[in-house]
Amino acid sequence: MQTLPCAFENRLSGAVVCYYQDGIYEALIKEGVMLEKMALLKFQEWIETESYADHLGDMHVVRHQSLGRLHRQWLNSRDPQARRAASQKLCEQLGLLNNEQLGLLNKESDESVAFRDLAEAPLVSAALEGSKWMLEMLLDAAQDQFEVLQRDGGRALNCAATVGHLEFVKSLLEKLKEKGLLDKTLGDTSNHGTTCLILAAGAGHADVALHLAKMGGRPLAMQTDDDGRSCVFMAARHGHVEVLKTLLKEEHEWSAELLQKTDKFGNSCVYQAAMHGHEDVLHFLLNDLCKNDHQCKSHICGRPLLKLRSEGQKQSCAYVASKYGRKKALEIMLNCQTDEEQKELLHGCLSDEVSCAHIAAKEGRADTLRFIIEREGKLLTEKTKDGRTCAHFAAQSGSTEMLQFVIEREGKLLTEKTKDGRTCAHFAAQSGSTEMLQ
Repeated sequence: MQTLPCAFENRLSGAVVCYYQDGIYEALIKEGVMLEKMALLKFQEWIETESYADHLGDMHVVRHQSLGRLHRQWLNSRDPQARRAASQKLCEQLGLLNNEQLGLLNKESDESVAFRDLAEAPLVSAALEGSKWMLEMLLDAAQDQFEVLQRDGGRALNCAATVGHLEFVKSLLEKLKEKGLLDKTLGDTSNHGTTCLILAAGAGHADVALHLAKMGGRPLAMQTDDDGRSCVFMAARHGHVEVLKTLLKEEHEWSAELLQKTDKFGNSCVYQAAMHGHEDVLHFLLNDLCKNDHQCKSHICGRPLLKLRSEGQKQSCAYVASKYGRKKALEIMLNCQTDEEQKELLHGCLSDEVSCAHIAAKEGRADTLRFIIEREGKLLTEKTKDGRTCAHFAAQSGSTEMLQFVIEREGKLLTEKTKDGRTCAHFAAQSGSTEMLQ
């Protein structure tokens, strides 16, 4: 039987040597472990003696002197080869690169490819730090900047956009532009098809989002992820009104179209703001953009989105606000509508005729239900296809406060039966509320 070679890395030379005898390999492993133990014991001795501080101070002085010398060589060198060598040494001294990582900046070897499975590329690490000088140094250390930027530029840009490092983003985009890689890299996506602009908008970095939108223009602004979510959609979802103010400007010819985009489920940015209760976002989309005018003369306006319904369950913005108890969000949406439009929004039902009042009662949103009934009292007695009223839904929620409110307004609803003969007592028993049954 053929003996497979055992790989052992020589820590001094950095070379990887193969041995065909298990005994030799075992001895080398034991020797390496012993050397590490000796180093740890020596370090422990330094800590326990008074000379430790002196040793540590000397080490810091030597390190700073070495870094200063390499930094000067890197900055002052005019020869490309000498500059690259100085930058590589400086990167190693700072712990930015080891032998495997250096392979990631140069032509990839088998070792560098294997290393990428265990750690992030140096350029991406620099993006997370947001260090411009680190970017310069890493690119100087590379033998082929085009190859490095083509391979790792997209991931680095996405990381910097997510964290919000504007100056790093600007520097990286300039490097990409110099190499003719700008358009390609701006279109690169991370997991689930997310672009750098979507990441910046979702994280709330308005300055980064604005710069990316200017550099990428319409193609980047209109790009969506795998679920059809745009940069405006994600900004509204996470409540970043400053990002929306940055992206939805009249000087952007794509702003009106971008505002109207929905995800693959038919949900709009207004729907997302209503669901999560982002009142400032709703006020901006429905009032500020529309010039606070009921006639809505602005071509960039979120009010038409109030009439859209999600696919599948057909939920409207008012419905989802009622469901999650977003009373203030619901008030903002209604106040920008005429009286007839308000009634239409509140009466807007699902396929089984469940209205905003019904869902508020079902979810136990007492304050929201009170607000809805104050605006449109008829909804209290309105029935669904199977004959349920707000009283049945209130009993189902298990909220005594909710049922008490409904009964005080319409006492006869307590004994009202559904089409299959169930009363409020049946729904209260189903919810397990003994207090309500009593």
